[in-house]
Formats: sequence, structure tokens, C-alpha cells
Amino acid sequence: MIKALLLDIDNTLLGPEGQLSPATKDAITLAQETGFKIILATARGYRSTRPVHRELGLTCPVVCHMGAMVYDYQQEKPLMTWPLPEQLAHRLARLADELGVRISAYVGEEVWFNQHPDRPLREDWLVKSDFVRALEGKSVLEMVVVGDKAVAKMMEAIEGEPWGAELSLGRLQEGDKTWLFINRAGITKVSALEWLLPHLGLDWSHCAACGDGTADLEMIQKAHWGLAAPLAHPSVREAAHAPFTLDPDEPIASLVQEIITRCGSNL
Repeated sequence: MIKALLLDIDNTLLGPEGQLSPATKDAITLAQETGFKIILATARGYRSTRPVHRELGLTCPVVCHMGAMVYDYQQEKPLMTWPLPEQLAHRLARLADELGVRISAYVGEEVWFNQHPDRPLREDWLVKSDFVRALEGKSVLEMVVVGDKAVAKMMEAIEGEPWGAELSLGRLQEGDKTWLFINRAGITKVSALEWLLPHLGLDWSHCAACGDGTADLEMIQKAHWGLAAPLAHPSVREAAHAPFTLDPDEPIASLVQEIITRCGSNL
């Protein structure tokens, strides 16, 4: 029996233009009214996930930062985090400086940069002139590199280091922009969901999952029903398994309708 929907945000819940369609919003409202739990699982940070969570009126905690955090907006606090070991954060900071690569670090409620970003600073964004020293004694949740060349350079360098195996590298491509999310080894959306689901009285057999990127692949494989969003990576499309397909124009609306039709109400 399906009791929960596990949804990626970008290019899954949101359309190609980054918007929630009226049909998607209506479908999510119907799913919640019918008793289904909606759990967002995203590479986004908890700040940029908040507007989507709020607009949809969701109540469940979210998996964010590529699985490095489970955040509860009702309590306004993380329920669990899996930060980078301090030594690895320092090594990454030094490596980025040596390569001339801009890197950011999530430190508490702020984002620290070793170089000025290519967009205006937000209130919680800080540029640290001595990035490595600034990180001393700080807990770093994850580190992020943006840009195709910078990501390629950083990935190659990390993979050449003996300590590279202690990291999880999540490469995300959206349009002409590339991100590299760097977390401690073993941290993924699935690892965070395996912590969260039992706390909600759920297991994988209760879940239908939908996503588009390789970071969603394991989630789609483990769910009872796994579905590929219309713009999904070929490996995600190949892994999809469900007794129905999605409407390419309104994938989430069709997903909710199929589940309600096949499973009825959860109330």
C-alpha cells in the first residue's frame, strides 16, 4: 500500500521553467487531503527548499543538501545532519585554493565562499579572505562547486587524492549549469530517507518515488514504485518501475491520480 510520495524538486515537481503548475499544486493538495505523506528529497539547501514546501502547504520534514540534512519547517530546525569531518573540509578548502576554484561551505546558517560569487551576496553569504583558517573549529555540512570547468577540475583532483574515497561527490547538471555537491562518504538522499522514513512510520514498501537525475536513481530503485520525470537521465528512465507511466505534460498530477485510483484513500 502506497502511503507516501518521495519527490525531487527541480525538473520533477517544478517544470522546466522552475515553476509549480496549477495542476501540480492541486494534485499535491488532493494527495495530502487523501492522507498521503509528501516528502521532498532534493539537492537544494533548506533555505531554497522552503518556498516550495510553503507554497504546497507541506507538513513532512524534507531531505535536503543532497541527503546531508533532514529539516523540519514546523519546528524550524534540523532533525538530523551528517556534516563533513573537519579534516576533510580543510583539505577541500586547501585544494580549491590551490586549483583557483571557487568553493562554498555551509557553516551553521551561513554560506561561506573562498572567492566572491558571480551573483550579488545574500544576507547569509560571506566571503572569507583566509578560507582555510576561517573553517578551523567549524562544523561544515557540505561544500559546493559551481561551473562545468571548475567541477571537472575539482572532481579530477579529489579522485586523485588518497582521501577522496572518504567523500561522496554528487554532480548535478541543469541546462548549461553544473554543480558538484561534496558530502561525507555514504551520504545520499537514500541514506537520509532511511533515517527519516521509520520516524514517520514508513518503509520503502510504502513509497512511490519520482525524480530526474542520477542522484535520484537509488531512491527510485528502492521505492515500491519508482518513476522517471519527463526530463530524466537515461539511467533513471531505465530504472523506473511502476504499473503506469506519467503524463509528460503534468507528471505529478498524473502520478497522484494513478495512486489515488489504485490505492484509494489513506485516511
